[in-house]
Amino acid sequence: MTTLDALIREYGLPSYVKIDAECFEYEIVRGLSLPPPALSLEFIPLYLEPALQSIDYLKRFGSIRLNYTLEERFTWMLKEWVTPDEMILILETYRASEAVNNGEVYVRFIDVH
Repeated sequence: MTTLDALIREYGLPSYVKIDAECFEYEIVRGLSLPPPALSLEFIPLYLEPALQSIDYLKRFGSIRLNYTLEERFTWMLKEWVTPDEMILILETYRASEAVNNGEVYVRFIDVH
């Protein structure tokens, strides 16, 4: 096993990282000390905590904006990108939803410290 930081040291900073790790997203983003310009992570309504923890962790890097898609659809659910707190409220509306199996949260880093 390795960390995103170790991969970045070896291969350089990518422009985008997709994290789809079946509820281990938070463990992965915790291994990140310098974010790429954009990343995405899967969320599962029945197990929202990894996605919520990941969003909370990613806020530490500075200003970020988020959007999302549902169930492999490649259409933004929101017309405007939102703040982390707004995205957390949106995701909470899907908690324990039987109508949605999964989704993808997209993060853009606007102003990185």
